[in-house]
Amino acid sequence: MGVQWPIARRWYALARQNYSLIDRKPLEQLAGVEYNDGCWVLRVVGQRYVTDFTNTKNAIFLQLELNGLGGLGNNPIDTLRLAIPGYSKINDLQP
Repeated sequence: MGVQWPIARRWYALARQNYSLIDRKPLEQLAGVEYNDGCWVLRVVGQRYVTDFTNTKNAIFLQLELNGLGGLGNNPIDTLRLAIPGYSKINDLQP
């Protein structure tokens, strides 16, 4: 299950839970927030995922995107598009 949801003016929450019913444990967890100031966007995303039967890895993405110029930091966009069906960059959304 994955979701991108507006939580306040300019703020969006992101979440994904991928759970194995057979193994009775989470395979992937992702949570984050995005803030759109109009000319810049800030994204903070944390991810935990299974690498094999006994190990997990953690990742943290922090990105400051300047509209029309590019972004600084780890780019979580591809990860978010794969994890959350219908994910859209909040600076591409129409009001």
